[in-house]
Amino acid sequence: MTLVDALKNGKVGTISEIPINHIETVMSHVLIYKDRVRKVYKDDREGVFLDLRDFETRRQFYKDDFYWNQNVSPHIHLHLHGVEKNNDDVYQIISAEDAVEWFVEMRRVEDTDTLVKRLLEEEIEISDIQAITNTQIEGLQKLSEKWLPEYNDLLDIGLEKLWYERLEKDLRNFGNSFGATIPKEVTSKRIDVLINFFESHEYFKNLDESHAEIAIDNHAGNIVFTDGIPHFIDIYLVKKEWRVIDRNNNIARLATCIRVLGNNELADAVYKTFEQHYPLSSPEIYVFLETYNALIKGYYYTYLNKPEVAKKYFLFADKNLENL
Repeated sequence: MTLVDALKNGKVGTISEIPINHIETVMSHVLIYKDRVRKVYKDDREGVFLDLRDFETRRQFYKDDFYWNQNVSPHIHLHLHGVEKNNDDVYQIISAEDAVEWFVEMRRVEDTDTLVKRLLEEEIEISDIQAITNTQIEGLQKLSEKWLPEYNDLLDIGLEKLWYERLEKDLRNFGNSFGATIPKEVTSKRIDVLINFFESHEYFKNLDESHAEIAIDNHAGNIVFTDGIPHFIDIYLVKKEWRVIDRNNNIARLATCIRVLGNNELADAVYKTFEQHYPLSSPEIYVFLETYNALIKGYYYTYLNKPEVAKKYFLFADKNLENL
C-alpha cells in the first residue's frame, strides 16, 4: 500500500478520516478533507526543472517547500509529517528528519474566495490590494533574511546573468513548447523584443546583491482569502535558479495579474504600497517586468488549457511589446 492509498483509506497514524476528494496534479496527490488538505509529492515525477525521483532531491524539496510556505502563511501551512510503514501496512507518523516518506498538512481553504475570482468579478477594494502587497513584502523580507545566504552560488553568478537565462533559455523554451498552437515565430519575436530591451538598458547592468530577494510563485491563483485576510499558498518555485531575483520583479509579478485581470488603479496601488518600503525604479522597467510576467502567465494558462485566460495575458503583453 502506498502512502497515498493509506491516506485515502484512513490508515496513517491517528488519521482515520476518509478524504472527500482526491486531486492529482502534475507534481502531487492532493487529498481534501472536511477541514484539512494533505499533499503527497510524486516520487516518480520526472521534469525538466525538477526531478523528484532522486531521494535527496525529494527530501530537500519537501523540507524547503513546506518551510517557505509556512513562513509566508503559517495560518495555512500547518505540518510537515514524516511517516514509516509497519508490517500491518499501516503508516505511523514520525519525525520528518528521520523519515523517507512525507506528506504536507494544510488548513483547508475554500477556493471560492481567491484573488483571481475577486478580480474577475470586480469584488476587490484598494484596501485588499494594500493588504496583499504588505503581506508579500513582509513575507519576502523574512524569507530573504533566512534563505538568501543559502543561494550564494546564484548571487555569485549575478542577477544580470540570471535574468538572461530566464529570458533566453527558460521563457523561450517554454514558449516554443507550444509550437503546435502558438507559432514559434510569434514566441521568438516576443522574446527578441524583451532581450533587446534587456541588453540595452543600464538597469540590468547595475543590479547587485542589494537588489536581490528571494522569489516566490506569487501569481493571483496562489492568493486566497480567509475571513478577509490574504494568504499566499504554493509559493515555492520548482527550479533553483528562479528562487532569486531583483525585488522589482517580485512586485511586478503581483501587479501584472492585478492589472490584467483587474484594472490599472488596482495595479498602481501595488506600486504605491511598495514605495512605502522601497524606492521605485523607472516606469519603463515595470512595463518590461509586467510584459515578461504576462508572457509567463499566458503560456502557463495555455498549458492548463485555459485559452480565455491566456488570451488576456497575451493581449496585454503583446500591446506592451510594441512600446518597448
